[in-house]
Amino acid sequence: MLLFYYLISFLFLINGQVNSTPTVLVNIESVFEKFENWLTEKGHELVNDITNLGQNVHLFYQSEMIAGQKTIEKITTSAINDLKTFEELIDKKCLEKGVKQLEATKTATIWEFFHCANLSEAGKDIGDMFNETVSISIEIMQYIEDATGGLSTCILGDYINDLACVSQHIWDAIKNIRTAIPDVSKYEEKMKSLTEQIKDDVNYCLHPPDTNIKKKVDKILNDTKHCSSKIK
Repeated sequence: MLLFYYLISFLFLINGQVNSTPTVLVNIESVFEKFENWLTEKGHELVNDITNLGQNVHLFYQSEMIAGQKTIEKITTSAINDLKTFEELIDKKCLEKGVKQLEATKTATIWEFFHCANLSEAGKDIGDMFNETVSISIEIMQYIEDATGGLSTCILGDYINDLACVSQHIWDAIKNIRTAIPDVSKYEEKMKSLTEQIKDDVNYCLHPPDTNIKKKVDKILNDTKHCSSKIK
């Protein structure tokens, strides 16, 4: 992680400053300020990346739900158009009955799709994911706040002691960030796995073995076309 390696590099810079001659010593307050600003900025960037990852999974879930509904609507709309193509050959009552059956099938199938147990579980997983996103984000920003807050107490006026103070806080930040890295990695893997699971759940709920909408629609079409005595 870039943030972690930057902290290591900055620590080496501090150690180098301890052994430097006065002519090359930098303005320590300026360095502290720049480092605090950089660390805070990178912390926010990391949190934003994590938040965006979670939001992308949630948006993907929503888009898959919408796509699933459109798939159902497309099948029934196509069937209704198919029936209307034979409007002149089908008894009016038979046609109206067929259209009503297709509309009812569409409504029932959409309801069944949205209430599928697998999708309900996916929705719960996304809710849990949101809570985890908040938890990890708070953890990371707390580490950053502790590090920058600690740095602000190091300006005591003694160059060497100030550097030693900063060095200690940098080491603390490194340890804390190393602790957070596994959590972030696990989170990323979990989001990837959840995305794949959502795909599988949507596919399953669109085509459950016992209620395949295409079979229902095909039966309604066949019954309607043969309802009228005009078609033999």
